[in-house]
Amino acid sequence: MKRRMSVIFGMTLMILLVGCGNKTVQADSQVDVETDVQAEEDESVGMANPMTETTLEEINQYYPVILPEGTSDELYFFIKNTEVNPLAQVDFTYETLSYTYRILGTTEDNDISGMYVEWNETLEVEVGYNTATISLNEGKEGMIIWYDAAPGLKYSIIMETDATAELLVNMANLLYIPAQGDAQ
Repeated sequence: MKRRMSVIFGMTLMILLVGCGNKTVQADSQVDVETDVQAEEDESVGMANPMTETTLEEINQYYPVILPEGTSDELYFFIKNTEVNPLAQVDFTYETLSYTYRILGTTEDNDISGMYVEWNETLEVEVGYNTATISLNEGKEGMIIWYDAAPGLKYSIIMETDATAELLVNMANLLYIPAQGDAQ
């Protein structure tokens, strides 16, 4: 009789433990689901987009921008920043290749490209009267960045694909408008 009671008691305990164990798992999974939903909601709130769509005319109120003939798919933006002047961005296609052109009126020597990539190659070239730096992963992404001290303008051109040093320098020379004209 004692043996039967011990077996029944043991089985009852096992059933209770299994039942409690399932409730714990269900409670944990409900918490996980709620946490996932809350995380998704938090991501949608996020930080406000610092880019505001604009027009070429509005950009030209701050900076001289003349796109080469034959460009297409132009998009114009101002990007909020800590500088007094807005950061202007022009996305466009030229001869089937996509470019992003940025200009900022600044006294600081900062990187306005927005490209945070480990580069395989870096070299110095001339754009107008200015020394420019090309950072490149040949055939992939690349950028050229330079500063014109006369007007206090920082420039960058980005290619996210198909970048070569030659393409970047050629585009920089097509887009760059020296503030000092032809004087050296």
